[in-house]
Amino acid sequence: MLLLAPCLLISALAASCSGPTASKCKDGECDMIGKTEVCTQCKTETDHLIDGECVPAGTDQAAAKCASPAQGKCGSCGDGYFMYKGGCYEFAGELGGLICADPAGGATVGKVTGVCKDCVEGFFKSPVAAANKQSCISCNDTTGADQYQGVDQCKTCNPPSNTGPATCTACDEGYFGAGTTTCIACGDENCATCTEATTTKKCSKCKATGKMYLKKESGSLTGICVEGNQCSTDSTLYPDDTEPKSCKPCTAGTFENCKTCTKSDTSVTCTACKANMVFGLGKKSCISSCPDNSEAKTENTCTCNDGFKLNEEETQCVPNDSPSNPCSTQDCKACSGAQTNKEICTECLSNKYLTPTNQCIDHCEYILGYYSSTEGNKRVCKKCEVANCLACSENGGCGLCKDGFYGEACSPCDSSCKTCSGNTANDCTSCKSGSTLTYGSTGNTGTCGAECAAGTGTGKCRECGLTVEGTKYCSVCSQNNEYPQNGVCAVKASRTDKCKDGSITGGVCNVCADGFFKMNGGCYSTSQLPGSTVCLSAQSTGGICKTPEEGFSLTGESLVTCYTGCAECTTTKDCSRCMDGYVKVGSACTKCHESCYTCEAGATTCKVCAPGYYKESSSNGPCRKCSEGLAGCRQCATPVNGKFICFETDDNTGDNTGGSTNKSGLSTGAIAGISVAVIVVVGGLVGFLCWWFICRGKA
Repeated sequence: MLLLAPCLLISALAASCSGPTASKCKDGECDMIGKTEVCTQCKTETDHLIDGECVPAGTDQAAAKCASPAQGKCGSCGDGYFMYKGGCYEFAGELGGLICADPAGGATVGKVTGVCKDCVEGFFKSPVAAANKQSCISCNDTTGADQYQGVDQCKTCNPPSNTGPATCTACDEGYFGAGTTTCIACGDENCATCTEATTTKKCSKCKATGKMYLKKESGSLTGICVEGNQCSTDSTLYPDDTEPKSCKPCTAGTFENCKTCTKSDTSVTCTACKANMVFGLGKKSCISSCPDNSEAKTENTCTCNDGFKLNEEETQCVPNDSPSNPCSTQDCKACSGAQTNKEICTECLSNKYLTPTNQCIDHCEYILGYYSSTEGNKRVCKKCEVANCLACSENGGCGLCKDGFYGEACSPCDSSCKTCSGNTANDCTSCKSGSTLTYGSTGNTGTCGAECAAGTGTGKCRECGLTVEGTKYCSVCSQNNEYPQNGVCAVKASRTDKCKDGSITGGVCNVCADGFFKMNGGCYSTSQLPGSTVCLSAQSTGGICKTPEEGFSLTGESLVTCYTGCAECTTTKDCSRCMDGYVKVGSACTKCHESCYTCEAGATTCKVCAPGYYKESSSNGPCRKCSEGLAGCRQCATPVNGKFICFETDDNTGDNTGGSTNKSGLSTGAIAGISVAVIVVVGGLVGFLCWWFICRGKA
């Protein structure tokens, strides 16, 4: 089992016929596959049941797909098709893909004509699968086939070893029984998952509607589902909206030793401390006794005595005539060697982060390769240690991996994928040049296969006239009544409504449906490849791309790929705007000097420096390496005025004088200017990486 297709998409019981195929179906012999009604038995006994439709005998190639029809059902299935509930379904078809995970044509090792080798998750492969027997059985199909059945209310399962029901590995929401042949309703109707059936107080997760909050029993991981206002009668618990929603103790949303609290739309506020505790200064903690020079005078809250005031951090009371912070390092709370050239900041103000070179900044993402974290009560910048990671998240896991890797640990993708969300060949989110992505039932991931190749017949391409990022796609289909849908010829039985009725002629679509855009004879979605690479948004009506992606344009609904470095063009030779990292010289976009992140007027006139470089205020040329400003410096910023500033050194011990590298006499305005420069570089880089690795490959 490979791809995810919830069993609820496939009806387990026969349904009355009411759709467009109803007139040819035998009364009551219909089912739903996804949102499509299909026949399970034809009214005319000699009809061929193909992809859920009754095809009259003698129709072109019908016998090759569905052989020896009898009593309105197929006797066996031909090459490229498999049997499901009496009909033959195409491996690559839109309906067949919801059931069978085989690639197009079933071209896998161990291929057997007319048999699906791997069923989609939510189905199990019948032990007696054959060209004349059903290949896949739904995990919740209690009727089944050939004495093999699914389990009522089962979501995923393993096939039975003998005739009878499958072994359910996961029941539907609200049911329990994984690892058994039955799924029993949880004792609480509001449970999404439970650890025991029929028994109350055994919920481990609540449903997304009704009573949504899990209130755990004392000392247990399970409990009951309640409404938000039922979490607590004494205000010791509050409703936490973080998924999965639950009732949490006040200490989880405020601070240690908080007894009662209230919750607003945006925050949780402590209203009382535990016994023998008082609110600390600023009501930011619950403590056993007030700090020096303060007392709990009113509302059980510590306040400064007369003649004293709160320091900037509101953590202690200092004399009214003394500086609240003796450290000269900008935004530093605590330091050693204060007011000397050996001053080293050891802790920043609560809204700042301490860098490896002992300075304080707003966000650690200013320093490439670092992320914002905490050590005790201190905010610090930590180095991202995840291999193959481009940017870490606040928990130290990876937020953006290099191509070919996924997840917080940047685990490797399957070798067939360019980018992915999992480690199997079915988890690809984009493919390497020369390969196309065939989406699975979720529409978010799929498998990478061969690019367009010309051929003849149903579902084949006459001309592969569209190329997107090195991969060929179809521009004209072989059959006149078919058209390219997301770059692949869509047969009538499987295509969706991307092309307006009556607009398909000569193997192309002339007018695309609203919400899609026309390109080189086909209709494309902006949420799936290759359309998402080319177009950011389509017009709500008219079937036209409204906003092309950078590097592309659509002229007369034909794709134009701009030349390297060009962001906006009308022809391959005409560029109106260059990408970041390039500058327009004459009619061409020239790559900036390696020291420039962006440049202007010429390739060596840096506007913003690349990471590892800085710009002298008087210079109009390339940027200088950080190591030229301070020996051993790897990352730095150009100061607005004053001394050169280093963010990261080879050994992360600060500058050569032993003090904080930001102890330079810089004004707040200078530091702010530096921060702006760093934000431009790092923000631009992160934005570019997100665009390149996510937006360009979005599924």
